[in-house]
Amino acid sequence: MASTKTRKSTTRKPAARKSTSSTESLTARTGRTVRERPYASAAIAAGAASIAAGIAGLVMMKKSGKSFGDVADDISAKSRDVATGTKAKLQSARTKLDDARTKLGDSISRRRDGVDPERSQSEIMEEALSLKEVGKKAKTPTDPVVESQTKAGAVAY
Repeated sequence: MASTKTRKSTTRKPAARKSTSSTESLTARTGRTVRERPYASAAIAAGAASIAAGIAGLVMMKKSGKSFGDVADDISAKSRDVATGTKAKLQSARTKLDDARTKLGDSISRRRDGVDPERSQSEIMEEALSLKEVGKKAKTPTDPVVESQTKAGAVAY
């Protein structure tokens, strides 16, 4: 027996948008547009800022009495100065970083957990295996700070 019931659609119809009335303020409409379309609002703001900067540049150029070529040369010279200063600062930072790496490498190579840096890893391994077979304990280097902490009871086991 076939069912005669019809299914209702579960999709909702989009809510009808209120028409903009003349009583709605400009700030309210702008706020709604910013909420509903943030990317478009950001593009509009960026365009407005660039237009304002262009107009300010033209006014400044007219007041200075320079031609467009002179102003362009001034801007390119300033950008070269900024780039040169940035390169110098970057080179200085790289030099400092290289010095720090060298100092760190020297410090690590000097003290490898109290092990003699002249001995290779294989020599240390052979000594450990021979001491294990004999049953003797290796003579470990002691740190004076650890000794004083052990006497005071500050080291937890």
